[in-house]
Amino acid sequence: MRTSVDTIIVVLCFLFVQNKVMSQYLKGEFGHFFIGNSFLQSHHLNTMELDPIPRSSLMIGGGGFGTLKNILIGGDGGLVTANSFHTNEFGDVRQSIGFGLVKFGYLASFAEGTVFYPTIGIGGGGTMLQLDEESDDERMYFARQTLLNLELNVDVYLNLSEKGYNGLKVGVSMGYLFNPLSRSWNQMSGDPMSLPHAMTDGFYVRLTIGGGGIVKSKIMAP
Repeated sequence: MRTSVDTIIVVLCFLFVQNKVMSQYLKGEFGHFFIGNSFLQSHHLNTMELDPIPRSSLMIGGGGFGTLKNILIGGDGGLVTANSFHTNEFGDVRQSIGFGLVKFGYLASFAEGTVFYPTIGIGGGGTMLQLDEESDDERMYFARQTLLNLELNVDVYLNLSEKGYNGLKVGVSMGYLFNPLSRSWNQMSGDPMSLPHAMTDGFYVRLTIGGGGIVKSKIMAP
């Protein structure tokens, strides 16, 4: 965790110096939808006597940013759905995770039409857990979670001009989503059952598609 934070800080410092050397800043707004693969570790399930849990699951959602010079302010939200799996003790087990984050970052351009931006985020979410026992007694549990996020993004704009980039964009994002505080489960239906506290974290990779506009402006000499 400390290594990831140090890496983000180094990247931010490098991008700040790089844009100063180029004597320009970027401004604009953009938004996108995303779809990808998450590798979240469900610690609350791994401590139960269940069959191996699928580590790979679908992540979908959307987000957007505005700029204050090169500083990004925005956010995103989405849903992570895990594949169902069967256990001898609890029958079919399913979980899903929803989240929303406020994000801050720094926007830089390394090649014509290509922008790179690391971000940090803070927000919240919830995990839904369903245990469908073979006796038709469905048990449902819900846990709220505080979430933190580190992410690296690269976008490519398809429409270029002398002033900047606009129109359709495609990109890729890699990040780490984690819950610093464990929370207890709230039972929604079924008979009471003792569960470990909920804590979910892990990496993800996703593709983005959207649009917007980025304008290149020169920094005025003091």
